[in-house]
Amino acid sequence: GAVLQPAATALSRLHGPECTGRHCTRHILTMTLPALPAAARDAGAAATITLRLPSELPTELACAFAFLPAGAPVVVSLQPGSYPAAGSAEGELVGSSEVRVYLQRFPSAACSIQETCASEAASAGVIARFAGTPGTVLGMSQMGALLVLRLAAPPSGVAGLVDLTVSTTALASNIKAPPASFRYSAPAPAVSPVDGSARGDTRVTVTAVGWGV
Repeated sequence: GAVLQPAATALSRLHGPECTGRHCTRHILTMTLPALPAAARDAGAAATITLRLPSELPTELACAFAFLPAGAPVVVSLQPGSYPAAGSAEGELVGSSEVRVYLQRFPSAACSIQETCASEAASAGVIARFAGTPGTVLGMSQMGALLVLRLAAPPSGVAGLVDLTVSTTALASNIKAPPASFRYSAPAPAVSPVDGSARGDTRVTVTAVGWGV
């Protein structure tokens, strides 16, 4: 395939002076990717971002990346979450956590320009699934070019990342947004009793939820 050069790069160092070896270093590299060739923009493409490291460091690093088709719907962010721009959010294992999903060009590319996504989505019908389990759509609204969905996440018995998918139900084309990651977080384990003799021999029970099998 074609080799594309980023338009600009910036390297940020996040580790402090106490880090004296490679094992604790942490950097963020920011780059602006060029457009795909015109003939490939409607279909999109899978790509590999290759980072060639300085000569004193071993080999090179490769990261997978996907160019979405021009005009395709996209999940901009989820809230709540520690890293909403990266597409993650967290919910409790039990009960229903409210999640806000911000989408662009959903359910149509034109709706983000005309700011009619909420009305189009209401007419088309929307379903959100968390690892295949339907969530509850609590409401939807327009925020500039974005559609904002308010969802109740279904409870889960296991902590971890799951795919959150949003699609229409009434449109013949069944428009789908690319999946985003939703994290179910495990509550802290419960310990009983919480104290015991310094001489030992205290029997303690730890109850944990979400550890899986």
